[in-house]
Amino acid sequence: MTSDPSSSGTEASFEETQRFRQWWLVALLSLIFVGEVGVFGYGLYRQLVLGQPFGNHPMSNTGLIAVSAVVIPFTTLLVFGLLAMRLTVRVEVDGLSVRFWPFVRRRIPWSEVRGFRAVQYRPVREYGGWGIRGMGKNKAYNVSGDRGVRLLLDGDKKLLLGSQRAEALEAAIAKAAGRDPGGVD
Repeated sequence: MTSDPSSSGTEASFEETQRFRQWWLVALLSLIFVGEVGVFGYGLYRQLVLGQPFGNHPMSNTGLIAVSAVVIPFTTLLVFGLLAMRLTVRVEVDGLSVRFWPFVRRRIPWSEVRGFRAVQYRPVREYGGWGIRGMGKNKAYNVSGDRGVRLLLDGDKKLLLGSQRAEALEAAIAKAAGRDPGGVD
């Protein structure tokens, strides 16, 4: 059995994993996947099997195969990659473990946390939506909803961690860090 490299080996007092599962996103990704695979699959069948040109200005068979060989796997990776992404936040004795798979892995020791507070925020207006958002000293890792915990870190950096259980996350941070919430404007 191998250990998770994002874990420091300390007991987590809070752990939350979120995934992109909004109905509209799943519907959109399904339409994209079915549309792309369906169109190119039909085009390949029509042109290669039935011998009928596909489209008003058909590609050569080689061109159609080459484009399909790029578009179909790319679309598949995009759709299933978005559905596989997840945000995991763990409150541990020595700090926060944040993982936005497959892009971000971050450990934040309590000594770097200057303040924290459970907040309601406006994802689109404040950060441009959901995901890994923001620039410079104001960033957010969020998956859905409009609740989270805003952290004030060393160097006046702000990090919002989206959470479906923001108050529980705030309470776990307060207990593990040994201080009351606050210090974030």
